[in-house]
Amino acid sequence: MALLLLIPAGVAWLYQDANEKNELNAFLISSAASVVIGLVLFFLNRGQFKNVGNEEGLAAVSISWLVLSLFAALPMTLWEGTVNGRDIGITDSYFEAMSGLTTTGATIIENIPELPHGLLFWRSFTHWLGGMGIVVLWVAILPAFGPGSYQLFRSEMPGLSAERITPRIGETAKILWSIYCLLTIIEVLLLWAHKDINLFSALCHTFGTMATGGFSIHNASVAHYDSWYVDTVIIVFMVLSGCNFGLYYLLFTRRFDEIYQNTEIRFYLFVLLISVIVITISIQAQGLRKPQVQGMAKEAAAAELDALEGEMHKVRNLPETLRSVTFQVVSITTTTGFATADFDRWPDFARTLMVVLMFFGGCAGSTSGGLKQIRIILLIKFALRELRRAIQPNAVFPIKVGGRAIDESVLSSVIGLVSMAAILLVMGTLIVTALGVDIVTSFTAVVATMFNIGPGLARVGAVQNYAFMPDAAKWVLSLTMLLGRLEFVCVLVLFQPLLYRK
Repeated sequence: MALLLLIPAGVAWLYQDANEKNELNAFLISSAASVVIGLVLFFLNRGQFKNVGNEEGLAAVSISWLVLSLFAALPMTLWEGTVNGRDIGITDSYFEAMSGLTTTGATIIENIPELPHGLLFWRSFTHWLGGMGIVVLWVAILPAFGPGSYQLFRSEMPGLSAERITPRIGETAKILWSIYCLLTIIEVLLLWAHKDINLFSALCHTFGTMATGGFSIHNASVAHYDSWYVDTVIIVFMVLSGCNFGLYYLLFTRRFDEIYQNTEIRFYLFVLLISVIVITISIQAQGLRKPQVQGMAKEAAAAELDALEGEMHKVRNLPETLRSVTFQVVSITTTTGFATADFDRWPDFARTLMVVLMFFGGCAGSTSGGLKQIRIILLIKFALRELRRAIQPNAVFPIKVGGRAIDESVLSSVIGLVSMAAILLVMGTLIVTALGVDIVTSFTAVVATMFNIGPGLARVGAVQNYAFMPDAAKWVLSLTMLLGRLEFVCVLVLFQPLLYRK
């Protein structure tokens, strides 16, 4: 973390001016603190890295994310500037850091350009680090973990199981990070080619795209550029980032049949296509929802009507509607969270479908959040099997995906994970509503943070932020971000007494 903090420190040094105060010092102090604490922990635990079992792997990953989020929050906490008209405390800094590392993209910053360049870069860079996984990065570059590498790798990688591309887990981690870096470089170059985007902007938006994070350097997010070219580039790379990165290895090794036979990727693209078509039809047929301006102050009512007019301009004809809908559907399904339109103004059917898509997420082995497409497939097949069993209770109906029978233990883990998600979703919503937040905002805020999406509906909509949330709610939502990023089990086992028994 110490070395990583020096990168935004360099950016701060390049862009520093009289208004950016002690930003560079904040990064240098944070880096020094990381070095000191890291060295102390290293020397206290020498010789333990090769003895990482299942229990240690689960606990180490969860604790690592909690601690690294704290270090990632230090630069913003130590910075002497203000945002939203006030100093940034540890609560807001930790929320922003956790949102970055878990690639959630929920922000407490109301006026993003108030932040200096170093902190803007750091927000987006934390996305990129967390997208493929911080622990996976260390497994790729450090041989010290030895046989325990797989335990750490599988605890952090999303999906049904951590797939080995090669027999050696370190080599697998290197391949995944190499693919990740290659796609990152390609997108940076494509965005940088646009006349209104400099290298700094291209890097920040690429980090958010490849990690399916969503932090932007503009209040209007990607809508700031109002460009078909920029939208298209980001759409393509959001789709690519939502795919299983193991498929790119198959592509490079010319195993095209295995890619074609992959059920999850076909289902993923089908969901995107159908959702775009259905929502486009809905908007064209019903138009946008009219705001309720009765009882509003004159200025507030005028602002609402102006905002509505701006959104209506984005759906003024079929091509523009397709452009806005495609971007938002891909952004929400892949859990990126970038915005070019306020989907909270779409018809109720379209808004509801967008919330449903938040649960889907991308493919297993991608940088996306959500339940993952493969789990949705298995849930559908499981439900259909139960219907068939009701008719023929003594028959055996194996569930197959891609021609292969799925083990019952895998199905049990999927049902277990979905059950945990449902219970935590209810608990989180109840807690946030108890803190004084309305039900629609609370529910979609918990969904958006738990599945690492960012925007929800109502007060946390696509053009809103989380600054208004009570501090207690911000800590709860920070925890839901981590729960979703590590897919629940990895964090919840910390509260299991069995973990600490020898």
